[in-house]
Amino acid sequence: MRRLGVISLVAGLVILLASPLRGQSFPELPDGFNNVTCINIETPDGSTWIGSSGDGVLRVGRNGRSLHYRASDGRIPSDGIRSILTSSDGVIWILGDNGKLGSYSSVEGFSLYDNEPVSALAKNENGTVVALLEDGSLVELVKSAGVSNLKCTKIEIVPEEGAPNVDSVDKPSSSKPFLYIIILLLSLALAVVLFLLLKKPKTAVVDDEKTDEKHEEQTEFKPVKLPEDTPVINAPDPEFVNRVYSLIVNNISNPDFSVEEIAKNEGISRIHLNRKLKAAGSDSPSSILKRERMRLASDLIRQNKLSLSEIAAKCGFATPSYFSTAFKAYYHCSPSEFV
Repeated sequence: MRRLGVISLVAGLVILLASPLRGQSFPELPDGFNNVTCINIETPDGSTWIGSSGDGVLRVGRNGRSLHYRASDGRIPSDGIRSILTSSDGVIWILGDNGKLGSYSSVEGFSLYDNEPVSALAKNENGTVVALLEDGSLVELVKSAGVSNLKCTKIEIVPEEGAPNVDSVDKPSSSKPFLYIIILLLSLALAVVLFLLLKKPKTAVVDDEKTDEKHEEQTEFKPVKLPEDTPVINAPDPEFVNRVYSLIVNNISNPDFSVEEIAKNEGISRIHLNRKLKAAGSDSPSSILKRERMRLASDLIRQNKLSLSEIAAKCGFATPSYFSTAFKAYYHCSPSEFV
């Protein structure tokens, strides 16, 4: 169990120290944000996610803007964070020190799960994120497109004949001793860098977002209950739906536009936004946003006038690869195969 956690930590350290090669630098930490436990820079939008042992998660965008997420906001499972990893489909998985899971995607937003306790996260060879449960079993985490489903597929650890078992995978290969010496030196250098950074004065960052919707999960896990004081809105409001649609269409090409922006524009929480749309007979805001982006993408592909990169930008995707992944998940074929 500890071996898997050590592997994940070492991988994160190496990625952080290699970040200058990608033109990135370690962001300035806000005052009061201490005890960094993990860092994730492999995100679809190029932002950096930093976890701590008691101060929640700090998200730093490419433009330098920082957002500070805490468990009290309803976005992350705990203020103590063990691991933050990004799967091949662009979903960012967050593991709290209480063993609970959370996730984030640019289309679906934040989700929380009332799951069985998880000890550690790691990335599989195919890019998916694997969770190690306390009973020693492994599950592969997959979030279905459009409906915030979390599918957990158990992985049996039965080594094939001639294939390495779990213990042998964790042991360094004697044929590559220098690689592990380099990893050890990089890890020590990182510890020194973090110590020096934490001693510097920090600039306070105020989180401009207060609450988030806890998605209704159709999953093997129990759904997270909404707060008891959440008002129930029964009266349909066609004008409200039209405003939401107009706001989405006008911002369809903005990769930073999300459901939070819609709720902020209407002056309500994300939970109230979702319930008002449902009361008016409309889909959820995340479903509308995804559908409109995919509809525009399919129209532009049929016109055959723009490149894949141009279509991705017009549809609000930060990178062509992230656009291709989302398109294939929605239409079950790649953009080049779409007719």
